Amino acid sequence: MPSAPIPDVRRWAGIAALAMAICLAVEFVAKATMGVRPALDQSSALVSYIEATRIEIVVVILADTFVMASLIVFLAALR
Repeated sequence: MPSAPIPDVRRWAGIAALAMAICLAVEFVAKATMGVRPALDQSSALVSYIEATRIEIVVVILADTFVMASLIVFLAALR
């Protein structure tokens, strides 16, 4: 029975590092295009801001999720 190939952890570390860099760049661009958030006591302006930037907010949340997943893979590959 043939043995399974041993995974190259250096490759996984490199892929995870590149994924983190790409996700952080995407997050930076999304945050930079959002503009300045109004103060919390201006409720109508805050609601308008959230409605106008809902796509960017979702992009930032997803990018953060993938950054954390890539960080876990990167740190696990360093072992």
